Amino acid sequence: MVTALTAQSTVGARRVLVKGGYLDGQAVDLLFDGERVETFAVPRLDSRNTHGTGCTLSAALATFLAQGHAPVEAVRRAKAFITVAVEHGVDVGRGSGPTNPYAWLAHGST
Repeated sequence: MVTALTAQSTVGARRVLVKGGYLDGQAVDLLFDGERVETFAVPRLDSRNTHGTGCTLSAALATFLAQGHAPVEAVRRAKAFITVAVEHGVDVGRGSGPTNPYAWLAHGST
């Protein structure tokens, strides 16, 4: 898999984050930098409040990168951020409720 991706990584983004929250088992995301794949895994949470996970994750990642964190550390922090946001999601309506990015203030860390 890495060999095929490396051949195509000469154009476009220098890094790609593949979100794996909808797969079975652990919630595993992969960061590919053109040469290596870093794996970020956390236990899957039993929550129906997962609406907006991709948007929340990408906003957190952009924030941590803007704060000057190296890409791998920024992904690690963003993954922790979205995990807290899902764990404390907002239970509204009948379908999937939204994540709770404000939960980081009460339950997260820096």
